[in-house]
Amino acid sequence: MLGSRVSLNPLGESTMAFFTLIPAFGRDYRSKAGVLMDWNQGKDFLICHGPDTMYCSIRDVPRMMDSGMTGLEFRYGSLRKLMIVDLDADYRRMVESKARRDECHIDMAAQHTDRH
Repeated sequence: MLGSRVSLNPLGESTMAFFTLIPAFGRDYRSKAGVLMDWNQGKDFLICHGPDTMYCSIRDVPRMMDSGMTGLEFRYGSLRKLMIVDLDADYRRMVESKARRDECHIDMAAQHTDRH
């Protein structure tokens, strides 16, 4: 069943809460790379939660994490394939990588203006 779920470890403790996402607007993917490329570009996906569905994109990740979500389950390949993304690790790594790129861009811009 599609929706939001909580994974339990052998002791019955919650380990990961995640949403199930499917491509919006009739899109489908053959590979994980295609899913991640569109997700990272900000394309919409549908959160499937019982009878309710709503659109989301990578821009909603901070709000998802604030609500306790720790992972995303992407369905693709006619909803037969599955990819799970760990928001805690993967999103933090992406934000840190972007911050490093931005710092590098700022440093290069400062060096460029210093030359004039």
